[in-house]
Amino acid sequence: MKRSSRLRGHILQAHRWTGLGAGLAFVVVAGTGAGLAFREQLEPRLSPGLLTAPACTSPQSLDAIVASARAANPGGGALKAVRLYRDPQATVRVRFSDGQWIYADPCSARVTGRRALYGGPFGLLARLHIFEYTGAPDPIAGSLALLFAAATLGGGFAAWRLATVRRGAHQRVAIYAAPILLISAVTGMAQAFHWGQAAPVPAVAAEGNPLPLADLLARAQALVPQAQKVQIRFPATPQSPMVFEMVARDAPHANALSYVQLDPSSGALLRHIPHSESTTAHKLSLLAAGVHYGWVGGVAAQLLLLGGALSVPFLAWTGTAGWLRARRRRRQL
Repeated sequence: MKRSSRLRGHILQAHRWTGLGAGLAFVVVAGTGAGLAFREQLEPRLSPGLLTAPACTSPQSLDAIVASARAANPGGGALKAVRLYRDPQATVRVRFSDGQWIYADPCSARVTGRRALYGGPFGLLARLHIFEYTGAPDPIAGSLALLFAAATLGGGFAAWRLATVRRGAHQRVAIYAAPILLISAVTGMAQAFHWGQAAPVPAVAAEGNPLPLADLLARAQALVPQAQKVQIRFPATPQSPMVFEMVARDAPHANALSYVQLDPSSGALLRHIPHSESTTAHKLSLLAAGVHYGWVGGVAAQLLLLGGALSVPFLAWTGTAGWLRARRRRRQL
């Protein structure tokens, strides 16, 4: 019994000092995460002129859209990526090496606007959430997520072991929030440390003039028809393939990517990896990212993530207040 009590005391001490030492960083991550929980639904409403366009039955070719984006950003550098959505009212997003996303109406190829990689209100929240401004976001965000997971496990265990009569608001909220916070922390670590994220090794393509983008897109869509989302990654070198990351119509979740690699000069298929044939580690990494972004489980999962994130400032406040009260009592003895 004494050994168990001492262990609980050590866990509580570690939890308390971790919270006091890194509490502000935890609150920043949680607060920005709460702001991002419903990004998918809110962003098109906050920036309708940028992200949405009237639907039509005869969209422009991808080549015309990219040419329009290039004309709007002539000094943007090399073409890096294009994003296409099945939603007929979604704009096409074209990214250049200067980090600018150019948004275009798929029906007219008219540019609707531009935004930096971490531009706009949600981009700013994302930048703060992952510590991108530090220049080393992955190790910092991953280490903080690891520390947060340890604090959540320790605090949750201690709160669960306390007798019911001793449970205050801090402990009661912690018991329910801990599983959600732990999931958020672990899925965040998976992204920061790139667990299982290695995409298929690019096949080698022959050098030559590339085919029209519309032709290459049609060949990829023949393999993954009616994809919900398509991201095209353009060759970094003349020997690199064109990579299509596609969410199939029947994908198990919104981040279940299938891959198509084409030779850009001949259109030959170099590799096709449906999501079902990816490695287990890669499937888990895609699922972890989807869970972290709120793309898995619908609105109910988003509400849980929002509630978990909002619990962190409350737990920080009640935990600090409890520590200060206990400190005052000790001084009065």
